[in-house]
Amino acid sequence: MPIAIIIHDDHIPTIYREPSHAALLECLNNIKHAPELNSVTDARLWLASLIWPAGWFENEQEAEAHLARRENDEPKMGGATLKQIRKQLELSQDAFGRALGYQGKNVQLQVHHLESEKRPIRPHIARLARQIAAAHQLKKD
Repeated sequence: MPIAIIIHDDHIPTIYREPSHAALLECLNNIKHAPELNSVTDARLWLASLIWPAGWFENEQEAEAHLARRENDEPKMGGATLKQIRKQLELSQDAFGRALGYQGKNVQLQVHHLESEKRPIRPHIARLARQIAAAHQLKKD
């Protein structure tokens, strides 16, 4: 039974359990703030971009193992690494920032602050940047 953990705007986790991948995908597509999710892969990527411990899991044991792992166990990302990923993707700071979920007029400046380490890179942003880079490499190869 697939399970999704979602962190909503109130930062309280919600657990969704459905009997099949298709049913869970349909359930996630009914969430007001969710993007259009056309596949399990789309759903996994979206959930992975949310604040930890959000994610898609094949069963309860996998979800429990994920919850046992701490967010701080992930390697920290420095500004130089974030910039290297952006350059590898051949994206402007504005385009990369939007891919990371930033909005508004100052997206380019927000990414500049992350790359120059004027602001810390939060674990969920580092995770999403790594996922975007990996997805790009998969398409390239």
